[in-house]
Amino acid sequence: MKSIKSYPVVLSIAGSDSSGGAGIQADLKTFSALGVYGATAITAVTAQNTVGVHAQCALPPQMVYDQIVAVVDDLHPSVVKIGMLSNSEIVCAVANALGRYALPVVLDPVIVSSSGHRLLSEEAVDVIKEKLLDDHVADLVGTAFTFLLSVCSANEVFLAMFPSASSHLVELCSAIGTEQHSR
Repeated sequence: MKSIKSYPVVLSIAGSDSSGGAGIQADLKTFSALGVYGATAITAVTAQNTVGVHAQCALPPQMVYDQIVAVVDDLHPSVVKIGMLSNSEIVCAVANALGRYALPVVLDPVIVSSSGHRLLSEEAVDVIKEKLLDDHVADLVGTAFTFLLSVCSANEVFLAMFPSASSHLVELCSAIGTEQHSR
C-alpha cells in the first residue's frame, strides 16, 4: 500500500451524513474512486436517512478551525472542498483557518438538503459572501464576482459557465442574485 504522502490529498470541510449519501461520507467515497486521499474537517453532524434530515448539530467553531489547521499542517492538501457550513460562526472559523494558507478551494455550500431541511442559517449566506465567496468565485471564473451579480440571473450565468455545477452552489448564486436585485 502506498503511503498517504504519495497520493494527492484533498481536504473536505463539510457535515457528516449518517446515511452515507452526502457530506463527508460521499466526499470520501468520491475521493477514493478518483484515487486521491481524502482528509476531513467535520462542521456538523446530521441524523438523516434516505427520506430526510431528522436533526443536525453544528460542531464548535474552534473545533472546526483546529481540524483544518491540523490536517493542512501535516498532510498539505492540494485542494480544499467546502460543503455544509451550518452557521456564520463556522464560516468565520473556516475562513480564518484557510486564510493561513494559499490553497485552491472548491466552494459548494449546502443551503437546503434535498428533502427541504435548511442546513445553513440565513445570516451565514452573507458571511459566506463576505469571507469566502468573493475571492474563490473570482478564482473559479477568472472575473470579479460582482460581474455575476450585475447580470440579470446569476445562476443562469454560472450554469452557462459550469453546466455540471452543484445544485447547492446554484441555489447560493440564485439567492445572492435575487437579494442583489431587490436592493
